Amino acid sequence: MNSETLSEGTLVYPRLTTEYLKSLIATIEFNHVPSARTTVCTVMLKIDYAITESVVCPNPDLYDPVAGEKHALIKVLAAIREREYYVLRRHLHEEKLSKTGD
Repeated sequence: MNSETLSEGTLVYPRLTTEYLKSLIATIEFNHVPSARTTVCTVMLKIDYAITESVVCPNPDLYDPVAGEKHALIKVLAAIREREYYVLRRHLHEEKLSKTGD
């Protein structure tokens, strides 16, 4: 996780880059259900935690498995980002509590 800092060295905010999020992934698996125009992406994180997302193409004439993989992976990365933000926020909250003694 990268971070941006002010000249005084104060943390502004962490950066959850796409590269960082992808570095958390151990494996990626795609499954296609053409009859339902659906692409499913399941990633296994390095911590043995799976995240699955899917995308559906509303128009049967436009169903493209490659585009589906791209969009399903984007949704998985967003789900990882959401979880990482939660972990970060919890860490910052606990740090704040330890400083105030609450």
